[in-house]
Amino acid sequence: MRGRLYQEHRPDFVLRDDLENAITADSPAVTEKIIRLLDEAKGGMAAHGASLTLGNFIIENGVMGYVRKSVDGSGGRVRFIPIVDRAGVLAWPDKYAKTTLKRLSLTRAYRTRANARYRLNPNGGN
Repeated sequence: MRGRLYQEHRPDFVLRDDLENAITADSPAVTEKIIRLLDEAKGGMAAHGASLTLGNFIIENGVMGYVRKSVDGSGGRVRFIPIVDRAGVLAWPDKYAKTTLKRLSLTRAYRTRANARYRLNPNGGN
């Protein structure tokens, strides 16, 4: 996107989808490359431009963690939807089943790792 023009106009809206997965979560080098590209893309947008980023918040220091911190820091809006809300209702029942969550909570150690890695939050939170 950097350097793109349509006539004399720069892009004023960017939609980014699914920027993080197991590969980016496991590779700091890949994560840093994506973050560098995101930062460079900011310079190619119109001054009044906006962006919308959709994705899974897998790890705190990942791509979506970076996006979340930068948006929070700039006064933007972040909407965080946990897999399970405070009432125990699945946010995406077609994707996740209660048995999946039950299987993930077989042991306390595994549950702790799963919560940290996949941002499972059975008590809810935003």
